[in-house]
Formats: sequence, C-alpha cells, structure tokens
Amino acid sequence: MTRRYIGASVGAMLLATLGVSAQSARPQAPPGGMVECTALVGLALDGGTTITAATLVSNGSVTVSPTSTVAGMPAFCRVQGVSRPSADSHIVFEVWLPDRPNWNGRFLSTGEGGFAGTPNFTRNGLDGGMDEIVRRGYA
Repeated sequence: MTRRYIGASVGAMLLATLGVSAQSARPQAPPGGMVECTALVGLALDGGTTITAATLVSNGSVTVSPTSTVAGMPAFCRVQGVSRPSADSHIVFEVWLPDRPNWNGRFLSTGEGGFAGTPNFTRNGLDGGMDEIVRRGYA
C-alpha cells in the first residue's frame, strides 16, 4: 500500500479553514512536515468539531453518493467531519486536500449557502464544484 502524505501547511490550512487555533491537538507530523491523510481521522478540534473520515483517493475516481461517482480526479485526501458549536447544531462538512505535489497553496471554497444541505461535488450553476477545484490544485 502506498502511503500519501499531505503537507503540514495543507493541514494547517485545514485547521485555519475550520477556525481552529494552532494550539489545538492535531496529528504529529513526522520529519519533513508531512501528515498521512488517514491520520486525521478522530481529530477533535475547537468548537465541537471532529474529523470523522479521511480517505486517500488515488485511483482517479471518488464515489460521492450511492448513485454518483466522479471520475478523472487527481490524488487527494477526502476529509469529512462534523461540527457542533452549540447543542442544537450538527454541521457536516468536507474538505478535499490535493496531494502535496498538486496543491497550488490556495484554498477555494464552494457550496456555501446556509441550509443548502449538500456539498457541491460537481459543477452546479455559477459555483465551481469540488471536483473542478481539486483538479485546479486548490484545497
């Protein structure tokens, strides 16, 4: 099994994106500043946020629902989590982190909209889908 790592800076971007302080507990990076994708699972962050899954997608396609698969994808780490900043909240999110050599060093969000209810996996209207964003090197 090939192990893929995300750069520490990508992990830091994930934490910053989630509004987490740098002091929060997180996986320790081995020498070279890299963190294995699957090491993010179970990570507990500020604001009641937990990483529930972190899967390396390296075969070129990702199944986003029981009836939908997105093909032609570069290698990336699919991070899924839930945030519960208050007793009556349950915010589910995904962050797709490009494999380190493919990351352009930037974050581009998509799919916001309050109670939108589902991530924007593929192009939908004027908003670029997560697939397009990762193909262009953005987290």
